[in-house]
Amino acid sequence: MSEPLSGREMQLEAEVAQLRAEVTRLRSMSTTATGLHAQELAASVAANLDLSQANKGHEEEERRYTLLLAELNHRVKNILATVQGLAAHTLKGVDGDPRRFAQHFGARLRTLARAHDMLTELGWKAADIGDAVRKALAPWLETGRAVQIGISTEPARAKVSPRQTQALVLGLHELATNATKYGALSTATGRVDISCETGPDGTTRLLWEETGGPPLIKPPDRRGFGTRLLERGLGHDLGPGSVVELHFEPSGLRAEIRFTPARVA
Repeated sequence: MSEPLSGREMQLEAEVAQLRAEVTRLRSMSTTATGLHAQELAASVAANLDLSQANKGHEEEERRYTLLLAELNHRVKNILATVQGLAAHTLKGVDGDPRRFAQHFGARLRTLARAHDMLTELGWKAADIGDAVRKALAPWLETGRAVQIGISTEPARAKVSPRQTQALVLGLHELATNATKYGALSTATGRVDISCETGPDGTTRLLWEETGGPPLIKPPDRRGFGTRLLERGLGHDLGPGSVVELHFEPSGLRAEIRFTPARVA
């Protein structure tokens, strides 16, 4: 049996127990503080990451907005230049007659609008040649005029850039307008046949052939705006190496358009 503790021993034991309790309390406080610090640190890191991601998203939106404005500005300038050119050349072709100017210029603007409607539907991406041809000739096809479009599946799906699409629509409109005034579509028995083929080198050949209209004795002495647009402007807008040839044959006009479809998405 152990001897009873003296008063001094009992006091020392109590002090040791108190110290142990204090150490335990301090350890608990340290653990709690460390946990709180970790939580605060994690929250701070998450907030910084969210802010960084938000900044990156904002920068990306700013970049897209800038590119969109630049593209819009480019398109508007091109449209204005095209409209200005159409107006100037149409005015020359009508000898200052305001009624004829309004008629011809209005028709060309409506054709340009059809091309732009088509491109807008496509998101200003590449268009099928067949669709471009049908869009250009929509006013004649809708009225049942004798316009036969014979384009096989493969060439019809060849893609043309927005610039080439606009050029083709305007050019084919001029051919059809000319045929309505002087060529095959000016008579009940006339017709126009359109065919398209793609060569091994990727070159596309679009052929416009008129038959059944008034016989052509000789090529016209005067080149109007439509003819100049076809022979000069169309070849230029279709890209390097493009060729537009007009053959005024006794049986009717034959137009041959050769170009390389642009490699676009």
